[in-house]
Amino acid sequence: MKGFKWVYYPVLVVLTAVFLTLGFVSVNFGDTKSVFPSAVNSQIEQDIKDMAEARPNSVAEERYTRQVADKLRSRLAATEKLTEGGEEKSVSIIRYTSAYDNPDDDGLNSRAAYLTEAVDGVSTARPTVVNQNAVLLPDTVKRIPGLDDNVYYADKQVKNVVLAIPGAATIEAKKNGTQNYGDVVMFTAHYDAKLATGGVSNLQAVAAMLEVARQLAVKTRTAPYKNDFLFVFTDASEEALLGAYAFKYQFTGFDNIFSRVKAGFNFEKAGAGGPVMLTAAAQYSYDMPETLVNSDAAEARRGAKNNNSGILNMLRGIGGANGTASSLYGGIYNKTGLSDFEIYDGIPALNFSTRDGATAGTRLDTVENLDKKTTVQYANLVDGIVKYLGDYALDKLSEGVPAGFFSYLGSAPAVYPYAVSYALGAILLALIAAAVFCMVWTKKYALFGVLFGIVVQLLAVAATTAAMYLIFLLLSLVLSGFDVLNPHSMGTFVLSNPGVLIAFMLLAAVISAMFYLVLKRMFAVKAPNVARGNALLFGFVAAIVSFAAPSAAYLFAFAALGQMAVLLASMFFKDAFRKKAGFDIERLFLYAVPVILMLPLLAAELSVLSSVTALVMLPVYTAVFMLFAGGILPYIDYLKKPITWLVAKLPQRTYRERVMVTERREDAAKKGKFTKVEVEKVVKNKIPRVYAHAHGITLGAAAFFIMLVLCSAFGHPAGEARSSDFAYADGIYKDSMVYVWDNGAASLEIRDLDSYKYYRQYIDGFSWDGGRGAYVKTAPSMGGYPATQPTVNKLDETGVKGFSVTAPDLGSSLFTLTLSGFSAGDLDKVIVKNGDREAYEFEVENSELDSVVIRLPYGIDDTNGFTVKLEGAAITSVTVDVDQRRFNLGETNTQSSDWEKIRSEYSNDPAILSLLNFSMRFYYNSTITF
Repeated sequence: MKGFKWVYYPVLVVLTAVFLTLGFVSVNFGDTKSVFPSAVNSQIEQDIKDMAEARPNSVAEERYTRQVADKLRSRLAATEKLTEGGEEKSVSIIRYTSAYDNPDDDGLNSRAAYLTEAVDGVSTARPTVVNQNAVLLPDTVKRIPGLDDNVYYADKQVKNVVLAIPGAATIEAKKNGTQNYGDVVMFTAHYDAKLATGGVSNLQAVAAMLEVARQLAVKTRTAPYKNDFLFVFTDASEEALLGAYAFKYQFTGFDNIFSRVKAGFNFEKAGAGGPVMLTAAAQYSYDMPETLVNSDAAEARRGAKNNNSGILNMLRGIGGANGTASSLYGGIYNKTGLSDFEIYDGIPALNFSTRDGATAGTRLDTVENLDKKTTVQYANLVDGIVKYLGDYALDKLSEGVPAGFFSYLGSAPAVYPYAVSYALGAILLALIAAAVFCMVWTKKYALFGVLFGIVVQLLAVAATTAAMYLIFLLLSLVLSGFDVLNPHSMGTFVLSNPGVLIAFMLLAAVISAMFYLVLKRMFAVKAPNVARGNALLFGFVAAIVSFAAPSAAYLFAFAALGQMAVLLASMFFKDAFRKKAGFDIERLFLYAVPVILMLPLLAAELSVLSSVTALVMLPVYTAVFMLFAGGILPYIDYLKKPITWLVAKLPQRTYRERVMVTERREDAAKKGKFTKVEVEKVVKNKIPRVYAHAHGITLGAAAFFIMLVLCSAFGHPAGEARSSDFAYADGIYKDSMVYVWDNGAASLEIRDLDSYKYYRQYIDGFSWDGGRGAYVKTAPSMGGYPATQPTVNKLDETGVKGFSVTAPDLGSSLFTLTLSGFSAGDLDKVIVKNGDREAYEFEVENSELDSVVIRLPYGIDDTNGFTVKLEGAAITSVTVDVDQRRFNLGETNTQSSDWEKIRSEYSNDPAILSLLNFSMRFYYNSTITF
């Protein structure tokens, strides 16, 4: 074993560094080699730009959203030049007619049908695109998860773009007049964006789907796949998924095509870049056998070696999919309920998304800030799925079991059913029981020593987590002091990058080393017993997670199994190993080996989770890291000897000392005569350097804290919003200074905590209002606005209960009405009349409601306002709360001197000025008695 330590320990260190690095690399970089030629990629980029430019002023207002839909539909239905029958001709590959755009009298789009073309004298179904112009029905709103029972959308119109591409089975059925239509593979991506943002949002996925759909339509003319394909580009996804649910419940065209969907794929965009991730699955169909019409071709396409693949496992070999898959991430992120993926309930389906990013939901969400590599991944993924499932027997995906999934070092997703997670949990509990029994039976390890080790580990984790929260507080104060972070955003601050996470983990390791030293001495516990105790604790935690959160079991269970195996093996082989090797088996640090192997997963998952959660969660992730590192950090004492040896090899420390020395000096008068004289001199001495853990811990903590500050401050470009995220309805607040008029009291309000640092440099008088969650300043009257606030007036119609609402700027406002002040069950029906448009009415069927919220579409057509009529014999009065919002007035507003001051100061800095805009919000309430 001579020279063992000179090889083994450096290998462990190198493997740790390599695996940790690979984990961060795999989650931040995906497959970016395009399956398409450069000309096609250029076209996709141009489509993104064209659709983005259809949103003037980068505002996702309803009329601009419709322009994007029109651009998208016209691109799909564009004439192409093809060579058929030996001659070149212009052909509409995808057919379109406006006759199918509008709904029937019942509000359903049921008339849409495949347009045909004569082929050899036979009418043949061709790919067809339609606009689903739908008014949201009350029944649809009731079925949208996440919306309160008392919320209604009045006259809300959505415009989904629907492309149906018939497969061979459907084409043949149409020719023969039968109804043996093919099964359907469906793709969804929303093309709308949040209000008051850069407006690009999900256009990368939209453009990728658009291009693949066009190429598929060309192929369908000569060699169609067996299955049908359905591409749905949804509207109003950012507003409670209204477009997706309008399609699900109000589109029955193409022979009720949604009922034939057997596989679905949704594409989201949470940030400006990064790899496309698999984040959720429904009806997982784990390990269902597949039957392919053209098995050999399918094998070649995906490079698979067998036909045993379910909808999750099918991603192997598909370009663009080999990035990151995380059911843990999906379990957290997808609970927000903001994904069109929800409509696939009961259908085998997968959801893909980019990671959350600093530009998401801000005015920096622009074409210039898009990552082209992400676009390539979307296109590769859509193309790969089309080719894989074109001839797939989709009925084999009709059943399934819940499953978790993950990727290791960027590989294709590994999939396990929840039953495997439960089995792992049971195995871990059995191993824990076996380990405790063996300790008592063999007496190889002192059980109480291991139990005290568990206590030390728990205290170390708790103390380190508490210390990291104090460090987080200190970090926040430092960043606030340098104007990187607003102090009131500490709880919502999202600023994570690999540098922040690595620095935090290293800092936690150093801090925990100090606690281990103290706690081991306090409880008289040796490092091996702490490592053994951690193995038992880790196994118990992993068992709990395996049962309670099986989608996250993979992160803990495999490492815990490895550590339990090490615990049992070292117990039985420790004596034999020492006899043969001449040193204790503990010197191998075997508890660290399973952790090293799992580092790519740990790094990837923590990196992903920290990108969608506030920075305040980092100390919590520290506790997870401590469980993994608890098999090596207690051995901090073992490092003292090699570090001391290493420090001793450093150049010796020099210090100056004053000493009295005796010198012989020649007499100046008598040459050759010397006398002894004592003289004080400063001499330089050298002594070896001495290491102490206190020195190392202090130096390490200081270095890693500085690293943390630098990575936090410079990890993202300046000006990117990092806190105070807002939903669609609250988009008025993003990057805005908002004029608020509340029943006569006027104020200026800034809720976006990132943009406040720009505003406060030129405006005095703002103070923090915790109740409103904003910086607030009393504002003087602004022109005529308070005089022309929203007003509510009782309708002057005999026998009619109702009121009218008038307000300025009706055509550029978003209105929300809240009706209250009546008893539950009094209100039966509400009828909203918006100008010349048909009256919109809905029944209030829930007899327990004592308030109703009515959301009107952006931009009321009638300049004279709108009316609301109420039916219900028992209703005698109603209180009406009006909430009117106007967005993005920065280009035209001249009524606020404060705003003009900002515009003037930042006039030479368009980058910052583009982030700042001016908006208005009016509150007005009135009680109407009938």
